[in-house]
Amino acid sequence: MNRLRGQIVEILSAEHLSLVDVAVGPDCLSAVLLASLDEEPLLRVGQQVDLCFKETELGLAKDLQGRISLRNRLPVRVEEIRRGVVLSEIWLDYRGQVLRSVITSRSAECLELRPGDLLEALIKANEVAILEDGHAF
Repeated sequence: MNRLRGQIVEILSAEHLSLVDVAVGPDCLSAVLLASLDEEPLLRVGQQVDLCFKETELGLAKDLQGRISLRNRLPVRVEEIRRGVVLSEIWLDYRGQVLRSVITSRSAECLELRPGDLLEALIKANEVAILEDGHAF
């Protein structure tokens, strides 16, 4: 499981859903929660939280241009590649923190991934979980 520490900077709630923006260093990531502010009174702007997301939910893009619907885009550098027959594990450096992505080996080949490559890591907002002191929102 990938984990990044950040601070909540904005919360938008409507109809039992919340879009929570979290500053992680100079980057801002979003998470969609199945709860409103009324249902989760512990959720507040300024709160320190951990963002968690599975390795299989971390997509990779090389030379990405144009607009896309994914809100969470992180600049990363490839550190290590462990190629398998079906899946490959990609170890990434995100501003000094290690992230891991698991993608198909065909995708890794298509991207022509090499250690040192600069990429964008992509995560859908609904695949990001928020934890605070072991409590999941």
